[in-house]
Amino acid sequence: MSTTQDGISGARARFCALFVREVAEAVFSRGEAADNAAAFRFKRDHRIGSRDRRFFSNALFAYFRWYGWLAKAGVAQKMDLALAASFAAEGESSGPVAAWAKNAGIPENVFDGLLKLPSAAERFEAVLKAAEEGMNLTVSPWELIPEWAKELLPQELRRNERLPLALQKRPPMWLRAQTARVTELVCDLMKSGFAAEPHGTVPHALKVTDARGSLYSTPEFQKGLFEIQDFSSQCIGMACMAHPGERWWDVCAGGGGKTLQLASMMERRGTILATDIRACKLEDLKRRAARAAYPNIRCAEWNGESLPRGKTGDFDGVLIDAPCSSSGRWRRNPDGRWSISAERVEELAKIQSGLLESACRAVKPGGVLVYATCSLFECEDEEIIRNFLNKHHEYKLEPFPDHVTGVMTDGMLRTLPWSADCDASFVARMRSISTKG
Repeated sequence: MSTTQDGISGARARFCALFVREVAEAVFSRGEAADNAAAFRFKRDHRIGSRDRRFFSNALFAYFRWYGWLAKAGVAQKMDLALAASFAAEGESSGPVAAWAKNAGIPENVFDGLLKLPSAAERFEAVLKAAEEGMNLTVSPWELIPEWAKELLPQELRRNERLPLALQKRPPMWLRAQTARVTELVCDLMKSGFAAEPHGTVPHALKVTDARGSLYSTPEFQKGLFEIQDFSSQCIGMACMAHPGERWWDVCAGGGGKTLQLASMMERRGTILATDIRACKLEDLKRRAARAAYPNIRCAEWNGESLPRGKTGDFDGVLIDAPCSSSGRWRRNPDGRWSISAERVEELAKIQSGLLESACRAVKPGGVLVYATCSLFECEDEEIIRNFLNKHHEYKLEPFPDHVTGVMTDGMLRTLPWSADCDASFVARMRSISTKG
């Protein structure tokens, strides 16, 4: 590496380390989400160009992915060593990474040799020992998430280390095609510089593994031919099995990804009421619906308690994509592991139960009630459904197909990171019997 290049890498490394330190402070001290805090700093500091934004974001999320080990080793505040160890765990290096290692006392040739070790744990431990830190340190995958979080997982997910290791891998971007001409869309995206690969059993789900540009600026997006929506989220929409001509209520619509998916399934026939406690969140949905020319979506604010006037027993289907811990998105937002608590999860479970109690009254006799989260925790998922069904005998779980495996579920489905290289989600489908009471 030339002296000039070394100087550029060193300056970039210092700037990036300061950026990560600032955002980490915002997360841990002020409870900000890392992506929001990063976006604010990108907007504020015009010195950070598009190339740097990508690298700085990768460094930031690598830091949070491996924070459990960094904290155990006592080096989370030693930013040069923390970032060198995090990138080593991921098996990656570059000029700035080598500069961090050098600042931590590790020569470049030594650091490069450590990257050849076979596992993330071995690489991480070796970097710390080379820096004369954590000489007797031994790390394990379950230390990459809070201890309390492991205890909230379903028993089958606690049996081995597959889950915490899966959460360490950067997720791809998933698209949902809003056109029947999926092959044509894939070709057009390729011309725009994006390689999109259809899922083997869900052809309208397209995986983009290396999105270096802005998909929002493509002609295909502007025409409403696709939406950015993770595969696990699409699985929730597919469990609804909405049909043309039906009336649906998307209770916690937010930005409207699943509302648009329902509209697509309904072929623009029937109606969808999209509500959220935050009216401002629905503005994005209105723009997205207009771009895709969906005429059958109506948006309204809802307080989460009393039903909208005249809506008791009015809907063929009600979807409650409830606010949750978002633990199923810890691949995408690794800072979330360290910014939420067991107490907050307990509070969310009460909110989720309350939403079910309120919104279930809007389902007409014989209609469908769908409950979903992007959580990994049993207390937000299966336990919520068990408690609801024990109280409401007028509802029964209704089996539906798992579109990944083709196997019929028992009425509940967990989509996991290894299901399709995606986030995790939970969905339950229930049918109202014809006579309530």
